[in-house]
Amino acid sequence: SGLVAHGGGIASPAGIATKVNPLLFVASTMPDRDGDGLPDDAELAVGTSAVKADTNGDGIDDLAAINLGLDPLAGVAFPTGVLASLDLGGTARAVAIAAAPAGARTGFVALDNALAVVDLTRFDRPRLVGRVDLAGQPSGLALSADGATVAVTTQAGLILVNVTDPSRPTISRVNTAVGALGRLVVADDLAYAPSGSRILVFDLAAGGDLRETLDLGGAPVLDLAREGRRLFAIHTDGSFQVLDASGPLLVARGATNVAAGRAFAGGGVVYVTNSSRLSFGGFSTVDVNDPDLPVVLSPPRAGGRQTLPGDAIAVNGNGLAVVGGVVGMVPGLALFNVSDPTDTGAYLTQINLPGGPTDLSLADGLAFVLAGDRLLVVSILPFDDRGAPPTVSISSPLAD
Repeated sequence: SGLVAHGGGIASPAGIATKVNPLLFVASTMPDRDGDGLPDDAELAVGTSAVKADTNGDGIDDLAAINLGLDPLAGVAFPTGVLASLDLGGTARAVAIAAAPAGARTGFVALDNALAVVDLTRFDRPRLVGRVDLAGQPSGLALSADGATVAVTTQAGLILVNVTDPSRPTISRVNTAVGALGRLVVADDLAYAPSGSRILVFDLAAGGDLRETLDLGGAPVLDLAREGRRLFAIHTDGSFQVLDASGPLLVARGATNVAAGRAFAGGGVVYVTNSSRLSFGGFSTVDVNDPDLPVVLSPPRAGGRQTLPGDAIAVNGNGLAVVGGVVGMVPGLALFNVSDPTDTGAYLTQINLPGGPTDLSLADGLAFVLAGDRLLVVSILPFDDRGAPPTVSISSPLAD
C-alpha cells in the first residue's frame, strides 16, 4: 500500500503470540537512503536493508522484487532461535523425526492419549496432518526400520501405529499384557522397552509379539539409548549398564555409575543428563568402546552457565550437544562443545524457549523440541548462506 505505521512495545517470549495495539497507517516521511524506492522505515518493516538497494543480491532492487511478487529476502539465512511453533492440542511427551523421499520430512509426536503426525517439509511452517487417539499416557516412541510403523510405549503397554499414510495413522496392535513401559529404542525390527528393572524385547516384524525378557536387577531403568547393536540402560540410582543386542539374545555386559538422567549415544560415547533437582544439572560422558569396561570420561560440569536439570539431550555429528532443561533459571536449550568428550563444561550459548522442554530431536541442523503442548522448530546453528559447496575427500589405507 505504500503506507507505514510506527509503534513500540516488548514482544512475548519466543513461541508465544504477541498482541499488537491498533496502528495508524500513513504515507512515510522518512528518507530512502539506498534509492530502491522503499523509505527507510518501510525497509525496517519488511526486513530489507536501508543502505543496500538489492538486499539479497539477486539483481532485482527490493521494491521491484515486491512489485513482482518476489521475496526481496529470498536466500537470506534464518536467524538462530525459535523459527516456528505448532500447537499440537495436547501435552507433548516424545518426538521422533523421519526422512521421506524427495526431501520431505515428517515428525511423530506422542501426546497425552494421542499420536500426532506433522509435516516438516517446510520447517518454518510445520503442519499437523494426522492424528490418532491412544490409550494411556505415553512414555516414548520410536520408528521401525522401514518407517511404516511407530511404536509407542505407554503406562498401559505397547501400541503399534501404521503410518504408511501419514494423514491417516491407524492402530495395528495394542499389547496391554506387558503393563507399563518406559522409553524405548528400536534396532532393526526389534523394539526394546524397560519395565521396572527388566528390558522387554518386541518383534515388530511379527506384529509386536513379546520375544524376550532380560531382568537386569537393581533399580528401575530410567532411560535407554542405542548405537548400532549395543544398548545402554540408565537406572534411577545412576547404575549404567551396557547391553549387547548383536546375538539371538540380549546380553548384559559391563557396568559403571553416572548421575541418572536421559541418554544419547553416538561415536562410542554415551551422554547422560543429570536430571537431579538437587544439583546444577549438566551431563556426563561415558566411553563405551569396550562394552565390558565402560569408562566415565567426565562427570557433569556447570560450564559457563548452569543447566537445571537436563531433561533431554541430543548430539549432532560435529561435536555439538544440545541439552534441554532450565538454563540460568529460564527454560531453554544449552549448547555445549563436545568435540572433546572428556570436558562436559564447554558451554557455548543458550536459546530461550517459551516452556520447559520434555524431549528433542536433531535433524538438518535444526532442533525439534517439545514444550508443553507445542512443537518448536529451533535453529541451533547459523544457516550456510555463503553459496560455497563443501569439499569432500575420501582416503583408504588399502592400496588400489
